[in-house]
Amino acid sequence: MTIHYIDDARYINWVLGATHPTQGRRYANATAMLQHFAAISGMDIVNVPSREATRAELEVVHTSEYISRVLDSHTSGAWDGTDPVLAELSTLLFGGTMVAVEHVLNGALNVVHLPGAKHHAMAEYASGFCVFADFAAAATLLTSVHNKRVAILDIDVHHGDGTEALLRNNSDALTFSVHQDGIFPWTGHEIEDDHVQRVYNRPLQSGAGDTELRAAVSDFVDVCQEFKPDIIMIAAGADGHAQDSLGQLLYSTEGFHAAVELVRQSFQELPIILGGAGGYRPDDYTPAMWVSAICALAGRAAPDEAALMQVTGVEVALP
Repeated sequence: MTIHYIDDARYINWVLGATHPTQGRRYANATAMLQHFAAISGMDIVNVPSREATRAELEVVHTSEYISRVLDSHTSGAWDGTDPVLAELSTLLFGGTMVAVEHVLNGALNVVHLPGAKHHAMAEYASGFCVFADFAAAATLLTSVHNKRVAILDIDVHHGDGTEALLRNNSDALTFSVHQDGIFPWTGHEIEDDHVQRVYNRPLQSGAGDTELRAAVSDFVDVCQEFKPDIIMIAAGADGHAQDSLGQLLYSTEGFHAAVELVRQSFQELPIILGGAGGYRPDDYTPAMWVSAICALAGRAAPDEAALMQVTGVEVALP
């Protein structure tokens, strides 16, 4: 199946500090890996340019005061001091997800925007390296303007607290977060099945791996069978990988692929928007995890992790 892949060369500049775990080269490395795999496998990739968000789009979920603080004063809790470059880039990261919305409404089945799924941002402030809440805004627009029902699966190692909070009162949007318990943002620490507000949480204990991930995603599939969404969004954070430094889950690239594949195979006719959320091994495991998830959307087998890393010249670390 065709992948519509939203990208921009400027994404590499999303660097919140020289030693900060968020490094924009993870997007460039993922693009290089994906292009290499597509070339040797024949996967159909349609490259789509990103764009900056409009203020009206940002105002769907954020206050005008907060938007002005970022775009006019160039300040945010995500970086130190003032930084007009990062302020502009934050609207580009958000805008790419708006492009994804446009494409699914025009009939695209698989749309990927790796800088998307900034799932910690709140209406009035940045949080957890996330400035603007693109997934929450996309779901709000799809439900309120286009009369769609939207289900969001979040498999980042961290609880998707911002997306959950901003959509909790939207009966046409479902949030389902699978994450490690007891770490940032220290929420979502209990199993939650709120069938009224459509909020679901599956906290996993440190050391959980592919088996626990698949079981939780299977629960998501079951919930969606009852909810009957028109569109699915996946926050495919790669930081649950066993080699990632910000969590203690033990996902493998193959297990991540299997989780996304389960969703794609369960809802073959539904459009899916996939965002990259977190991932803090920018040169190796993070982009490899993302490419594996993209392969699952496209109906392809999981690629060889070591072969993908050769594209960026990184050797696989031994366990």
